[in-house]
Amino acid sequence: MARRVDRAIRGPLNQETPMFHLLAMLAFAPRVAQASDSLCDKTTTEWIQTLESGGCPPLGRLATKMKTACQDVEMASWDRDQKTARKRFLADCEPTAKGFPGVIAPTLEEGLTISHCGRLVQRVRGDSPEASLPEDLAPDNGFDRVMGIVAAAGFACSAPPAIDTCIQRTSVHTATDQLLVQEQTCQELQGYPLDTTMWAVALLSGAMPTDPFTRKEEIRAIIDDKVAQQEKRQAEAVAFQKARTDELTRATSLAADCLVPPPNMHEPDQAGRARTACESLLSLWRGDDPERRSLEAAGAIPIKHATTLAGKVLNSKSLQVTDRARVEERVSMLKTHQEHLIKKNFAGVLDEEGAAAAQAFLTKYAGLVDSAWSQDAQDRVTDRAKKEADKK
Repeated sequence: MARRVDRAIRGPLNQETPMFHLLAMLAFAPRVAQASDSLCDKTTTEWIQTLESGGCPPLGRLATKMKTACQDVEMASWDRDQKTARKRFLADCEPTAKGFPGVIAPTLEEGLTISHCGRLVQRVRGDSPEASLPEDLAPDNGFDRVMGIVAAAGFACSAPPAIDTCIQRTSVHTATDQLLVQEQTCQELQGYPLDTTMWAVALLSGAMPTDPFTRKEEIRAIIDDKVAQQEKRQAEAVAFQKARTDELTRATSLAADCLVPPPNMHEPDQAGRARTACESLLSLWRGDDPERRSLEAAGAIPIKHATTLAGKVLNSKSLQVTDRARVEERVSMLKTHQEHLIKKNFAGVLDEEGAAAAQAFLTKYAGLVDSAWSQDAQDRVTDRAKKEADKK
């Protein structure tokens, strides 16, 4: 009957063609496609029902996708080999929770695999016989979708609890132990026996409950991020502890320099260094000494600590190196003592080293003594310079 209808459709329609023959052709033509369509729909529906009866989770969503894909299959043009391969696939490649018949296949180059069912997929697609992978996969290709949904159905039935574990929501707040379990579970799901071609069409189909390859990478990225954050926190803790230790060492050294007894100071610079040490120690106690600012600018002190301890010491022991009031008193006392040493030493420099050395001395300590004395000292330098010039 189909051949007669086909010949009638292809033959010339002339005025002598009986009207009832034309009506017959129009009536029978759709049934050919429907009969062909039923092979894909009927077979795959039975496959899904068999999987569900074997304890799989409900696959109704996949069954709906499958019907649409089967309809698209029948709208495509097929040559003889493609039709044969399609029938062979529907006969030989029923999915199971353990995979497909003949799907455990030899390995090709670069770890690719190909099985009997995978070869049939490629034949239906019209791919080159030498192809290791399906060529130009397209989500709008009906047979690609049929095969992908078939593979997805088998995968969904293979290990429902493991799939649930793999797809469980994760974030950087998820416990690392749980993430490692999920990562391992996704890795194990990759062992579902699909060859490279079947994996390709399955992942393209949009019917997979999860992509175990991508999901594993996502979980690994979270784990790596958590590890990196942990390492950063540990590094910050080490850096902060070092900054605290260094601060205490610095405070101890500054206190010692600040408290040098005046009788042990014979040069203005000695009194100046002691005074500077006292001022630096007071700045350290305010959390504002140059070393502290430099460390914060370089990121050596974690932001959370720099913010919390703004205006404070990093190490409370730094406050115990000496008495604050004593340090504050010494700042003014050492200023006075430095002025005394400048005036005392000036005379010796002028008398023993001459006008040039005395001028350099005054320039070095300019602004550290009162202006009246500075003017008088400058006059003495000028007079000495004239006497030295007259001798020449």
